[in-house]
Order: sequence, then structure tokens, then C-alpha cells
Amino acid sequence: MVAERIADNRFLIRRQLETGTLFDVFEAEDDASHDLVRISIIGTAWDDSRSLLPRVAEEASRAKELIHPHICAVRDVCLDDGHLCVAESAGGETLEQRLADRDRVPAADAVAVIVHVCEALAYAHEQGLVHGGLSATSIRLAGDQVKLDGFGVIGAIGRTPATSGLARRQRAAYISPEEARGNVPGPTSDIYAIGVILFRLLTGRLPFDSNDPMELAQAHCYSPVPRMRGIAADVPGALESIVSRTLAKDPAARPASMKSLLGELREQSRRLGAPILTAPPIPRRRPAATAEALARAPDEAPESDILAPIELTKALAWTFGRFLAGALLITLGGMAVVSLLFLWLVATRHPEVLVPDVSGLQSDAALTRLAALGLTMVVAEEQYSVDVPRGNIIRLVAPYARKRVREGRQVRVIVSKGIRKVRVPDIHDLTVEEAKKELQKAHLRAAQRIEERRHEIAPKGHVIHQRPEVGAVVPEGTEVELVCSKGSITPRRVSADTVSWYRVQVTVPGGDMTQRVRIEVEHQDGTVQIAHDQLHLQGQVVDEAIRGVGAFTIRVYVDNKLWREIRPVRE
Repeated sequence: MVAERIADNRFLIRRQLETGTLFDVFEAEDDASHDLVRISIIGTAWDDSRSLLPRVAEEASRAKELIHPHICAVRDVCLDDGHLCVAESAGGETLEQRLADRDRVPAADAVAVIVHVCEALAYAHEQGLVHGGLSATSIRLAGDQVKLDGFGVIGAIGRTPATSGLARRQRAAYISPEEARGNVPGPTSDIYAIGVILFRLLTGRLPFDSNDPMELAQAHCYSPVPRMRGIAADVPGALESIVSRTLAKDPAARPASMKSLLGELREQSRRLGAPILTAPPIPRRRPAATAEALARAPDEAPESDILAPIELTKALAWTFGRFLAGALLITLGGMAVVSLLFLWLVATRHPEVLVPDVSGLQSDAALTRLAALGLTMVVAEEQYSVDVPRGNIIRLVAPYARKRVREGRQVRVIVSKGIRKVRVPDIHDLTVEEAKKELQKAHLRAAQRIEERRHEIAPKGHVIHQRPEVGAVVPEGTEVELVCSKGSITPRRVSADTVSWYRVQVTVPGGDMTQRVRIEVEHQDGTVQIAHDQLHLQGQVVDEAIRGVGAFTIRVYVDNKLWREIRPVRE
């Protein structure tokens, strides 16, 4: 294909740069501007999905509207002979290539690069466009320029629902948990990918690594993120905290927006800047005559001249006159310096402004209102809130509202993460009072009206059903409906050799990321059987069918502590 012309003869192919399963990349010359561009040609591996190319082309064309100093411009998007051609500005090498010969990047350099990437993404998100294909190959470095690439190609494939699965396999190391579950990427998916890239820059490795895309997807969904400072002890704690939040499994627990993340990283960049060093004071040199005099022996001292009285008077008068003239000049010079300093302070003094109360405003609106007064906004913290919607300002930290400050002052605010999402615990087989306590621990509440039904074996007053179901993720404070047993339908008698079955469902409670769950069955004859003994992640549901003999007892242990005791049948 080299030396061919495509897109109505506008681009002349020079050489092939990359060969991939989704598209091939070529270097070409744009006849309109004589610039070198990169042409991504999609279609070779799409024989069974060629009908989807127009939809991908439509999505890629949206990226032509993005004009930003840190975004590689999309020059053209066209369908040519059954292939989709996307032309983007060329230049520099990818971050992936730059990292090939080094393990880690200093924190200040890493944050400086990612700040530019976040600036580009914040701008794109404001235009209603997510990247959807962010990885280390999407960032291009040319000298001191940082450019974000891929809005027109891999991003378009990832943003198109019918083809997003192809993109996920290509960048499995960077996909968010929601993408791994089959969802089309959104703004929080770009935030997650930023976290993966920062993790790699600061520690020299990816948070999860495998040659199997399916294993990577499972790890992003369920495996805990390794502690960065456990890998690289010199990573700043504040920076580790930011990366940890960007890699949250729940999108609602990540920074509220790319602009919010950008503000935090700018603050870290400022803190990581090189300090200004001052030189030590230069010691004064002793006058040569004094040194010579000190070096002389007492007997070598010069004889003093004896002046005549008239000559002495003249000398004293001349000396006194010089002293007065010098003192007058010094006084006048000092007054001039003080006057100039006063005038400079008056001229350069920033006017004072009244800090407005931006509590309750959306972050972007608060940022705009403060900027109009010459103030800058910094997100000091993000907190959950029942009353303030996600992304809105909860309150000002410093300075407080209605306080007079100088222009240029930073205003630190707390931004809402919205209502906290919690996981519904398993309260089956508990008494009503026990169930209410468990729900209270999980920041939930039991419904006032409790339904009662007959049950085959559950004792009276024990929970036999709950809504929402076990493991459901719901807003904090959600009401959980309980259904309790009115007692057994018919009294059930068992003998010492009666075999019964009972189903046990256990939702692994919060705590360490992995916990050991052990289920023991004590039969009527006193023998104990281990029915389950495995490590599980918090929130996972353990579902076991238990076989018991006689009036048996089931005991559930979590990390060797008795968590629940169940007696399904009695003598």
C-alpha cells in the first residue's frame, strides 16, 4: 500500500508504522498542508463486521471538532474502498515507547505529563466526548509537548456499542471494571485509565498484569489494587491517595469529574515543584591595610606625623565637611528608596474581594464564579453527602464565605460524592432485633411494617426473606423490607438418623479484602464435618447446600470467628 494515494488523493502513503488486529497505521503526507500525518486504516480484520464501519466513522468524525493544544487533531475521516481511514496529526513517540527503557518516572515528571492529559480530557468531556480507549500508547511526547492521541480511532471503536468489545481486548490492562462487565465507557472510565497510567509511571509496573485479557478483566473487577508505597516507598502519600480513588471499583467512589481530578493533580504538581535555593551570604573581606597592620610587629609600627596646629584644624574641618555631606546624601537616598518602595507596594497591591458562598453549586459553576473574582478553586476533599448532589460543593474550608481576601487567593472546598453506596448484608435466619442491628451497621434501616409467613422449618420471629436481595448495592439509608417466619407449617420431628438438607447463603462481610469462610456441620451424634473452607473477597456470596443427620447445627466462621449459628431442625 506504500506510495498509494487515498481519501480522494489527499494523502500519499509513505511507510507502514504498525500492524494490528483492529487497524493498520501508516505515515502519510497531507497534500493540503504538506504535513506528515498518521493514517489508521480499519477494515482488513473486519470482514464479518464491515457493516459497522459507518457507525464507527460517525463516532470518529465527532473527534474532528476537538481543538486543543494537547489533543492530536483529527484531520479527516472517510470510507475508502470498503475501509475506514482516519487521519490524525503525527509527531513524537508514545509514552509506551518512552517507558521501554526505564522502570519508573520521578513523581514531578509523571504528574506534569498527566496534568496535560487531564486538561485535554476535561476539555473533551465538556464537549460531551469521552476518549474510551486511553492507554500509554494514547499519549505522545515530542520535546516538551504532550499530546493525547486516539480520539479518532481506538476511542471511536470503544465508544461504539457494537464494537466496544474489540477495543476492550486491545487495552485490557487499562479497562475499568464497568467496561470489563460490557458497558460502554463513560467519563469515569477515562478517570480509571488515568489511575492505571499514573500507577505505572510511579511504580514501574501495572496494577494488574497478565497475558490473558480475561484474567485482566477479572482482576480489574474483583482484585484489590496493590499498595503503591509497598512497591515504591518514595511515592508521596497524597499522590497515592489520589491514584487509589481513581482506581475505585465503584465509579461513584472515583473523583467527581475529570476537572476535579485535574485540580487535585495541579495542586500536587505545585507541591512537587523544585524548591528555590538561596545562596549563603558572602563573607566580607578584611581590608588589606588592617590585615597588614595586624601582621606587623609592634616595633615596626610607622611613626605618626606631627601636624602643625593650623594644618590640623584644616584637616579636621575638611574631614567634618565630608562627613556632613555623606550623611546628607545617605539620608536623601534612603528617603528616595523608601518613597519608591511605598509607591511600588501601592501600585502592585492586589485589591481585596469578598469570597462568595458557593455551597450547593455544581463544581464548574463554582469554579466560574470564583474565577470571575480573581480567585482559584482547589478541591480539598471529597465526601459523601445525603443532601448535596454528586459533584456539587458541600462547603468552603478556607477561606470561609463572606471573608475579604486578596485577588489570586486559593479557595479550598469540599465536593460531594453523592450518597454513599453500600452492600445489603445477609440477614436470613436472624431474629428481627438481630437483623435490625446488622442493617444499622451497614448504614441501612429496616422497614417499619414486617410481613409474617408460615415457613417449613424456620423458627418463629426469624427472617426468611429480604428486599433488596443479599449483595445488592443501594444508597445509604435505604429501607430493607423483612419477611419473618410465623412458625413451622407443621411440627417436624426427626430421629437421630434422619437426613435433612438446608441451604446456607453467606455474604462475606466488610473487613480485609480477602477473608476465610468456614462452614461446620455438627450432627446429632456429635460428629463435626467441614462443609466449606475457602478464601473469598468481601461482598461475595457463599452458597452451600448442607446435609445434616438428625437435629444438626450449622456454624459459620469468618476469619476463625463465629459469625452465625443455625439449627434448621430439632428433635
